[in-house]
Amino acid sequence: MKILLIYPPLIDTVNGPISSEITAMSGFPPLHLLYIASHAKTVPGVEVKIVDCRLDNLNYEQLEASMRDYLPDVVGISVNSFMLLSALNVSKIVKKINQNIMVVFGGIHPTIYPRETIKFGSVDVLVLGEGEFVFRNLLQALIAQSDITSIPGIVTKKTVNPEEIEPQVIEDLDSLNIPAWELVDITKYVREKKPVLWLYTSRGCVGQCSFCYIHKKSRRFRAHSANYIYNNLTFLLEKYKLKEFYIADDCFTVNKTRVIEFCELIIKNKLKVRWGAVSRADTLSEDILEIISKAGCLNLFLGIETGDENIQKTIRKNLDLNKTKDIVRLANKYGLNPHAYFMIGHPQETEKEILNTIKYMCSLKLSGIAGGVAIFQPYPNTSSYIEGLRTGIIKNDYWREFATNPTEEFKFRYWNEKFSNEELLYWQKRVNSKFYLRPIIFIRTFIEAIRTRRLFSKIYSFLIFMKVTFKSK
Repeated sequence: MKILLIYPPLIDTVNGPISSEITAMSGFPPLHLLYIASHAKTVPGVEVKIVDCRLDNLNYEQLEASMRDYLPDVVGISVNSFMLLSALNVSKIVKKINQNIMVVFGGIHPTIYPRETIKFGSVDVLVLGEGEFVFRNLLQALIAQSDITSIPGIVTKKTVNPEEIEPQVIEDLDSLNIPAWELVDITKYVREKKPVLWLYTSRGCVGQCSFCYIHKKSRRFRAHSANYIYNNLTFLLEKYKLKEFYIADDCFTVNKTRVIEFCELIIKNKLKVRWGAVSRADTLSEDILEIISKAGCLNLFLGIETGDENIQKTIRKNLDLNKTKDIVRLANKYGLNPHAYFMIGHPQETEKEILNTIKYMCSLKLSGIAGGVAIFQPYPNTSSYIEGLRTGIIKNDYWREFATNPTEEFKFRYWNEKFSNEELLYWQKRVNSKFYLRPIIFIRTFIEAIRTRRLFSKIYSFLIFMKVTFKSK
């Protein structure tokens, strides 16, 4: 049985608030597909191939030619709402090649909208929630020619109430295989033009941010053990001759004991590596910052989102901004090149709160704002989106309408409680300008580039970011 896992072409995707040029710079691999593939491969008689259309900039015609050469029995696509239309176009191509090829959608979009998604004629099966074992069980059932409708986490055309199917959650993350990196060209997944190894060390989140969607069952924080991370990390770094990795967790430092054990393994075994991670300021302390620095961490990314105390509470981020400032100061003390995530246009936010954010951002000794200051956008089924529908700030359930009938005319929406789209774009440029057009930022960027041996790539990335951020809309 031939399995083809696809990351669809970057065509017909919803243009969101983050520029595709900046997103492409991150070089983020399809880790979900790599995990799915590593478990699918364990099924006897199964052959797995991954096609990441971003890597070679494949269009639909080129993808179709690749599929005709391979002739898969099952095609799996991981889908978020922004790429729904592209994923459906791919599924239609599959059915044009052969109606008997099974098309399986997984990912966050079908998990949110299972009833709407399974109704599409070119989609046969949905995998809800964390799909490694669900997809493996599906393949085993197909090979055994047994009933697939009773598999937990599976939705088919026969499912009467798709919303009642529980998304699957994996409790013991150490039971997972390492991602099947051998199925892709790892050297093409780069950060600032250098190949890096990307990995998850945990799932779930301790935060309750109103702008983020995590299914209630999978929200609970679960983590790999320090030994699991270290052993798999060293295996992959040696296999692919890499010296750099990036931890893609929503928040790496939730469990301090685990972080310390992992860093001590790196230090004890004298592993010479450079790495980065995302964190929350309220999960950090000086001892953690010191040890991750000793273990080779060179970049720390902090989700701060706003510099206004009231908006912190409104979006349920609930950070103490004074303590966060102390954490940024300590991160600089240990050479961690702190970057932060910020957004404007939050619910209840006015010009006053945006000015507070500008003031706060510029008071921090940050190396940069990750991806530039973003504009808040209500994502499907988030607390903010549901509240917007309840209060009438969001006039219609446009994400569900898109899930039901996706069209190329669909546009992303900002939160238009206090500002129009044009005003939000104006403020986005103003906030970015206030932060970046300061001599100290150019100096910090140059020092960081020298320290991390990324001078030319850092300059290139900075110029691309400036072009994308400040070009006229």
